[in-house]
Order: sequence, then C-alpha cells, then structure tokens
Amino acid sequence: MIQELAYQVRERPAESLEAAIREMLGFYSNNAWFIRDYWPENEPRVSRLLRDLQRLAPAPGSVFEPGCGNGFISFLASRLGYEVTATDGWEPPERAELFRRANVHSFKSNLNHLDPWPDLADGSFNAVLFGEVFEHLLNHPLGILREIHRVLRPGGTLLLTTPNPSTLQNALRVLLDRHSMWGTQDFASAPKIRDGEIIDNGDIHYREYRGDELREFLTLAGFEVNFRGYAGIGSPSNAPMHKRMAKRLLGAAGLMQSRLFAMSNYILATKPSK
Repeated sequence: MIQELAYQVRERPAESLEAAIREMLGFYSNNAWFIRDYWPENEPRVSRLLRDLQRLAPAPGSVFEPGCGNGFISFLASRLGYEVTATDGWEPPERAELFRRANVHSFKSNLNHLDPWPDLADGSFNAVLFGEVFEHLLNHPLGILREIHRVLRPGGTLLLTTPNPSTLQNALRVLLDRHSMWGTQDFASAPKIRDGEIIDNGDIHYREYRGDELREFLTLAGFEVNFRGYAGIGSPSNAPMHKRMAKRLLGAAGLMQSRLFAMSNYILATKPSK
C-alpha cells in the first residue's frame, strides 16, 4: 500500500485558487446539482479552507483528506501544488478520472474502523483537511481525531469544519418541535451494522457538536487549538430571492461567521512539535 501511494513527479506548475476552481467547475459542468446547489452553498467555506491551508502550510507539502466524498477539495488542493492523498468509503465512478487528472492518490477506508489507515505511517502529512465529515462518524469520533494526530507531522495543521448546531435557525426548529439535524429520517430507517460490520454511511449526521465540545475533543486527541470560529454558507442559484437577500444582508453585516447564523464550526489546530 505504501508503495502504491508513492508520489509521482508533478507534471504541471501550481495554479491559483481561482484557476483551480474554474477547472473543477468545468469538470462538473454536466452535474446540475453540484453547479447550481452544492458549490454556491459551500464555496465560501471551501475557499476559506484552502486559503488557510496555503497560509498555514504553504505548498509544496503533503495533504491528507479523509472522507473526501466526490473528491473536489482534494482536486483543488492538488492543483494548488500539494501532494494529496484522499480516502473515503464511497467511491463514485467519476472521482477516479478527477483524481487521475490531478495526480491525487486515493484508497478506500471505513472511518468507523478503530484502525482505519493501518498502512499510513506516523507523521506522513503536513496538513489534514477534514471538512464536513466529523458529524458522519458513528463508532469512535475521538479515535479518528487521534488517528489524524498520528498521521500528521509534528507542527502539522488540521483544518476542520463541521455543522454548527448552535444557531437561531436550530433554536426555532426546536421551539416548533421539528427535527434539527440533517438525515434524521435516514438515521431512523437505515441500519448501522450489517454482518457484524459498522456501515460507512455518508447520508446521516449522527451527532452535531458545539464549539466547546470540539475544542475539548481536539485537546484530548493531542492537538493545540489555534483558532475556533464559524463559517457561513452561500446561496444556490435556485434559492428563493428572500433567502438570498437575507444571506447577503447578514454577510454584509458580518454575521454569517457568527455563532448564531453560521452553518459550520471552523477550527484550525496544530500537532505540537514536542
């Protein structure tokens, strides 16, 4: 496995983030959901994540993305000049071509296993991107943070985002007696264990965490938390006008990155050098 993950010589120079995004959107040009809904909503968070990666762990360097999903963040990081390794239990067919274009190295793993990456050596990576994954872990969330700590080099950086449950919108949902977590119906109807194996199910938020909880867990895993804040969300092109205007007004007032309105926790942490 380690030999299979050996990096090849990069065939093209690093791109700007803007150029990398244009190339990525071109690849997904036939995916209406990604282009119209997912990317406009997540662009503010993802762009911030990658700019912080460039600031805190400048390329060239090695980056790991556990829970990479369809792989677009790994693709962007590779185009920025990083040597990227990605893993997920889900392997969509189009991701192989995306990773081939960007020389991203990938392997399959179940993040609910107690030892999900046995072939990754200690201290393998300069940075780990862990965006909107932590809420999907069922078996041992703290164990994954410790595994991330293990594969990071001393002084390495973890960039973590996960949904923020402490919003006014969620408070209103509770007052109205409605569910407040994405995937609640799937949680109730989908099995979690099959044939003695914990299922890697990316459609369910098993738990959403408050900021202080995340700080505590990261500290228990051995990290130093350098920044704890919040990230806002954009608007899909087909969103109602009043929702788009509300987000623009909140953004102009600087509230989209405040706890009561931001959709994600945003945390930067470091593995101590000693």
